[in-house]
Amino acid sequence: MKKLILNNELIKNMALNIIANVVPICFLQLVLLPFLSRFLDSEEYGLMVTIIAVLNVVPSTLGNTLNNIRLLHNKKYIENNCNGDFNIMLLMGSLINIIILIFYSVFCLKVEYSGRNLITHILLIILLSIFWIIREYFIVAFLIDVRYDKILVNNIILTLGYLVGYCLFQMTLLWEVVYIAGYLLSDLHLLKDTMLWKEPLKITKLFYTTCKEYVLFVIACIIARLITYADKLLLFPILGGTVVSIYYVATLSSKVILLLISPISNVILNYLSKSDRTSIKSFVKMLKLGTIICVLGYCFSMFITEPVLKIIYPDYVEMAMKYVYLTTLTAMIRVLIGLINPYILCFLSMKWQMLINLITLFMYIFISLILLKKWGLYGFCIGGVITNLFKMLVMISLFIFQKHKECKV
Repeated sequence: MKKLILNNELIKNMALNIIANVVPICFLQLVLLPFLSRFLDSEEYGLMVTIIAVLNVVPSTLGNTLNNIRLLHNKKYIENNCNGDFNIMLLMGSLINIIILIFYSVFCLKVEYSGRNLITHILLIILLSIFWIIREYFIVAFLIDVRYDKILVNNIILTLGYLVGYCLFQMTLLWEVVYIAGYLLSDLHLLKDTMLWKEPLKITKLFYTTCKEYVLFVIACIIARLITYADKLLLFPILGGTVVSIYYVATLSSKVILLLISPISNVILNYLSKSDRTSIKSFVKMLKLGTIICVLGYCFSMFITEPVLKIIYPDYVEMAMKYVYLTTLTAMIRVLIGLINPYILCFLSMKWQMLINLITLFMYIFISLILLKKWGLYGFCIGGVITNLFKMLVMISLFIFQKHKECKV
């Protein structure tokens, strides 16, 4: 009976988390960004997509990683009656985020902007990155309390903020205000409904162990995010904003499905963080279910992509459709990687996160650039499939090998 209740609760929370992510993702990707593309030329739109990729690598990773570390160590902090550390690490992450964003924004934005316009965009991107990292961390309060209904409410507020931001964009033509308005409203709700920001800025006896793990995990996750967003980060300086725009449109439907399915891994991590062990049997069961979801997701994506793109990106659809079946396959493999990762994170040493992601990143850059030179954007997409398939197989083999090793001891 207890197992049945737990399974029902798990399914309910997965469903709530998926719905919570559907609202802002679909509104942003299928409504707002296509509208923005009509106000921006292909070069400027490609630049915007590239900057958003950078934001997904830097503040998103720094905040979300601290979120995961808090989730993994919260029980230990309660048992040791420790209160502190995490807001200090949040400030450290925010400072690192600002430094990185200033350098990259200057490098990237000076291609399109100059003078006062350049300074305005840089300041807005820095402000957005601060709101972004705050949201990524503080939302862990709802995960700790297993309140996925509150995450849904916060994401609805985020979506309303995007809508307010779009109204501001029409007056200013500054795309950053769309995201700033969304994240600002979301943060205000989190500050009102959570107490994490009130925790003291003090170092506890657990700080150095936790901070060390945070740094290692940040490095591992930055590398993983670089793999995810390396396509745009590599394509922009090599081929320019127009090619990035085409590639972005080609990945749109698969990206939406990837972002909708990915919340499942957050729920799995939440439950695994409260468990002391897991079995190969439960891992294989999850893998089978994930494979079925991915096959259905691939078929659904291939079915709806062209008619959807004809509506929201009519100027790009013909060029983008040549690459869709490869970009969608890459996205589905990434979904499986996302489902496997909580098991690696909870039950294997943090060094494996770094090692796997570092090897994959170098492999991705090497293979994709070679194939890009040989077959253009088509070859670049093939490189993404090969690299992500390699990473998935390594992660599966590593987990099963480690569990067999434990059984023999």
